[in-house]
Amino acid sequence: MVNTPKRPHIMLIAGESSGDLLGAGLMAELKQKFPMATFVGIGGEKMQGQGLRPVFDMEELNVMGIFEVLPKVPKLLRRRSQLVEVMRTEQVDLLITIDAPDFGLRVAQKAKKKLGVKCVHYVSPSVWAWRQGRTHKMAKYLDHILLLFPFEVEIYNKANLPCTFVGHPVAERLGYLSPKKLTFPEGEPCLAILPGSRRGVISRMFPVMLETFRALQKDIPNLKAVMPLVHEHHKKWLAECGGNLDDIQFVSEDQRFDALAKCQAALATSGTSNLELAMIGLPTVVGYKMSENTYKIASKLVDVPYISPVNWVLEERALPEFIQHEATVENFKKSLAPLLRDTKEREFLALRLLHTRQKLLLKNQTPSQRAAAAVAQFIC
Repeated sequence: MVNTPKRPHIMLIAGESSGDLLGAGLMAELKQKFPMATFVGIGGEKMQGQGLRPVFDMEELNVMGIFEVLPKVPKLLRRRSQLVEVMRTEQVDLLITIDAPDFGLRVAQKAKKKLGVKCVHYVSPSVWAWRQGRTHKMAKYLDHILLLFPFEVEIYNKANLPCTFVGHPVAERLGYLSPKKLTFPEGEPCLAILPGSRRGVISRMFPVMLETFRALQKDIPNLKAVMPLVHEHHKKWLAECGGNLDDIQFVSEDQRFDALAKCQAALATSGTSNLELAMIGLPTVVGYKMSENTYKIASKLVDVPYISPVNWVLEERALPEFIQHEATVENFKKSLAPLLRDTKEREFLALRLLHTRQKLLLKNQTPSQRAAAAVAQFIC
């Protein structure tokens, strides 16, 4: 009997740029295993570059916060139904949802109920922060979950949801970069500013970040600022926040790490960028602000010791971090000032970031390769 090559038709759903990166890496590895595979779903430029045929624009899912989401619920429900219908008409073999759990997991739940399709989720929701009991509900419609952090495995084992710790993709993407030397870097003082990638978060974080930079300039007149742009339209969003941007050096994605390597410190919104900065050893102060209504609800429901993934990895508050009303110019300036000079505080933080890098770098397979191996078992 002659074996015929497998032609799996896979739907992937990513809701933002970090998920787009994850999806693209996974697709590249799946194509190595299944050269005749086809892909449909939601993703950005990188996933589309790997051959994804989009059903609609990923930006439609790029929304956060309880009160921000509410006006868009009817449209999101229609989009969910549309994706399930595409799975039905195109006879999709496997659904892979990537991060964005509020949308992706609901699609998976509906797809499992209506079509019985195999469902894999990539990146655990923050179940260790709140509503850990939902893991048991997830186990009813997910066939597998791919995890970025090792401490998450025990949580899903208790829920009897099969899981695979694949490692964090930042190590895969940036393992080739050399960490900054522990000695204080020479050259003009330079601060990296990373306000995030979502419009709402940028609108809340960038004004206080810009004001912090201006306050630091009063004490360090020759201080420069560098800001990587994930997308060109982010510059328009920054301009909408107000303030003079003329002396900020904007750099494109492909120049990102060359520019960051010249900085002495960074001020960043909590997120994946914190791990990227850790990989190159750049001391960072972290902040996060959500809408006031969302914060009032979240503060009652969420119980986490840290907001930065670097601190999650280290299981300690190594990076200074400030949330909501504590994310102020005064707090940011006080924490950044010693990091822009040759101080004991900066040396200590650089050492902790080196340890973070060592914990992120896993041997043998990359996270995308581990993820693809786990997914392959569901392709008959």
